[in-house]
Amino acid sequence: MRDKGIVALVGLGLLFLCAFFCYREVRQPYYQSMKVAAAVKEEMASEEASNDDVKESIGEEEKKVIEVLETTNSLEPQEKQAYNAYGEGQENKVLEKSQAIISQYAYRNTARRLGLTEEDYNNLLRIVEAEATGGGEKSKKMVANVVLNRVQDDHFPDTVTKVVFQSCTDGTPQFSPTKDGRFYKVTVTDETKKVVDEVLNGKDESNGALFFLNRKTASGSSVAWFDSRLKYLFECGGHSYYCYRG
Repeated sequence: MRDKGIVALVGLGLLFLCAFFCYREVRQPYYQSMKVAAAVKEEMASEEASNDDVKESIGEEEKKVIEVLETTNSLEPQEKQAYNAYGEGQENKVLEKSQAIISQYAYRNTARRLGLTEEDYNNLLRIVEAEATGGGEKSKKMVANVVLNRVQDDHFPDTVTKVVFQSCTDGTPQFSPTKDGRFYKVTVTDETKKVVDEVLNGKDESNGALFFLNRKTASGSSVAWFDSRLKYLFECGGHSYYCYRG
């Protein structure tokens, strides 16, 4: 009898362990969602959003997380059904979306700390996308750096928007996409937002570049002006980069 009791206890123990691990697997989406909700709330508490659209985006995402929590809780007596209904990677989609919104919120706040308005921020994204379409991250960083370097240089206007739409003395736009329409037609990618985020947070590999030129497509007079008036710095993404001499 004693041996049978020990066997029974061992069996109950194994059954308990199996039940525990099954329960943990089933509840994983719930805990994942809890982490998302906590991350969103923490980000909102760390810095007060001044842009209503950002607040609204975070609010909507938090509502989605709460809906997931409520759905999971309502199905608690049927844990496996809850897992099957919400599982299959759906929790990861919620997490990724929330993290993307948190990231967007963070670098918009960085832009505001640097004195960029919402208009400046959007124009910076668009000019980077238009000038470096099809280029890699480094090309986009260089374009963003040139714009921001100009804002800090006394030879140019003191806001991103004014720099982007500035014209030469003969009326030619400094940035051709503002004339040929590319600036208005581009769709800003997540990669461009990520790059601009890094640049706004101080990532600068431009060596003070203030100009760039595609020597293959530029006019002969433009190339001659660049070569005679400016200091050549480096090549990147099909563009030659320059700064003032001296």
